[in-house]
Amino acid sequence: MKRIASIICCTLISLLFLLPEDKARAAAAWQEGKVLSGTIQENEIPTATITLEQDSNVTFTLKDYPMDDPWYNFTDYLVKIYTADREVAASVSTLWQDGDREKTVLPVSLKKGVYTVEITPDGNLIEGDYSIAYTKGTAGMDIEPNNTLAAANPYKIGNTAVGYVNPQNSKDMEDEDYYKVVVPSFGKLNIGYEDVPGAPTNNIATKLEILDQKQNVLYDIKGFLKPGKRAEVLLDAGTYYFRVKVTGVGLFTAYYSFTSEFKPLEKNEWESGRNTSFETADVLVNNKTIKGYWNESDLVYTQVNDYYKFTLANDADVAFTVNSPDTESSIIFSDEKGHQLSVNGSGYGESNPYTFKMRLKAGTYYATHLPRYGGLDGYAGYTFKMQIQSFTDVRPTNPYYGPIEALAQHGVNKGYADGTFRPAQAIQRKHIFSLMRRMEGLSLPKVRQMKAFKDLPASHPNYEDIKAFYEAGIIDGNGSYMNPETNLTRAELSKILMNTFNLKMKSSPPEFSDVSKKSSLYPYIQVLASNQITVGSNGKFMPNDSVSRQHFSVFLHRLIEQSVSGKP
Repeated sequence: MKRIASIICCTLISLLFLLPEDKARAAAAWQEGKVLSGTIQENEIPTATITLEQDSNVTFTLKDYPMDDPWYNFTDYLVKIYTADREVAASVSTLWQDGDREKTVLPVSLKKGVYTVEITPDGNLIEGDYSIAYTKGTAGMDIEPNNTLAAANPYKIGNTAVGYVNPQNSKDMEDEDYYKVVVPSFGKLNIGYEDVPGAPTNNIATKLEILDQKQNVLYDIKGFLKPGKRAEVLLDAGTYYFRVKVTGVGLFTAYYSFTSEFKPLEKNEWESGRNTSFETADVLVNNKTIKGYWNESDLVYTQVNDYYKFTLANDADVAFTVNSPDTESSIIFSDEKGHQLSVNGSGYGESNPYTFKMRLKAGTYYATHLPRYGGLDGYAGYTFKMQIQSFTDVRPTNPYYGPIEALAQHGVNKGYADGTFRPAQAIQRKHIFSLMRRMEGLSLPKVRQMKAFKDLPASHPNYEDIKAFYEAGIIDGNGSYMNPETNLTRAELSKILMNTFNLKMKSSPPEFSDVSKKSSLYPYIQVLASNQITVGSNGKFMPNDSVSRQHFSVFLHRLIEQSVSGKP
């Protein structure tokens, strides 16, 4: 056994002497101000360690060894900096394009810790001389390593960040800078981003990407912005990341700088800022003005065209009103599959604002809004409004247009065969039940059997609708009569709505001067008022007036809006 152990020991010692001397020897400590120099030999990597007691800005001064060949455009050597876990923190290299043929001075902000420095020739040279020294100072905002989301440096909106990235050919030396940004609310982030002018660079452009927490690229902002140009993007409240990277390949350091400003906005007034394709199109709401914007393609790759989606429950006339004061715009209309319509496939205006009208069949469509001539000079804002007209006698100027058209798009209001809605006409009892039964999600649990009414045969066109409300215990009729053809009073409607939607008394409602507390319908009117379904007029409720079709639409639309908003 002793003989075997002796053989193994001798073998290991022999293998050790076969390794290059620098590979076998531990890296020496490198002190601030000390010049590290020598000659790089083939298969030999000079190594040293730097210890930082706190985050520091480490400025490296590298002696240049330019060749006589004027066409030679590469570095002499690279200084690669690794963390204790062998993670690439940063790298610097000699650079002749800075105009100084004697030396290259490059700063690197590093986090507190111990770093290993390796000196290697560039990708074309095998060996060469090197001479390097460093000094320490106060760390900047680009503190390395920040090459991953997990290592991202915090960035506060309003500050200015200055840093650099090294576009190395070697995969393990790829350099990207990450910054973590917290956006307090929905709003517009104004970013001034540029490659630092006058910094030593080989005309390598950089770009700033805005990522969400799943690393999806939301915006892609280019470097080399024109003086005074700033990119504007919309962001919701949350945590985001700025990633700075180069857009080219090379061996030279690229410097960048960015600053930002934030303006809170009302979210429901603006486009999402993510509507850059059919898949991410914003859904248009009828009769609602949306604010939007474009950035020129030289600023932001992903914010040139805006996509909107809308669905028509019925065949309808549709008008789009656009105001883009900064540039002329146009709209491209596509079907549900993204194919441009063969008829009325596009529209534009010679002046601002302009309105484009078209007739469309029921279905889903896309409207792509874009600058008419493509070119933009920076940021351009606009407003965009869609108005659907399903009925010939209910134009957008009608004071009740909003709720009537909204119910049409919900599939509730159908109108008459001649295309009219007849908004001022008194609504009959039979129509009340037919309209409400069309509401999506309305629950009418059966609590009793239908009984016979003399004026409601099973052949009546509204029989099934009325039957559902009777069996749910919402209506009783009047003895042997249901009176389906009679008009409905406002007081009677209060009882039907309260029972149908299970409304409860909320805050103290107003007292109407024309509603007696002794009336059997008083409690129902008060419940309706406490839920803000009715507000009356000049302190009166007019309980005995017939309900018009337009007023019924107002009541029903308010109930739907409360259901959508989650209000009890």
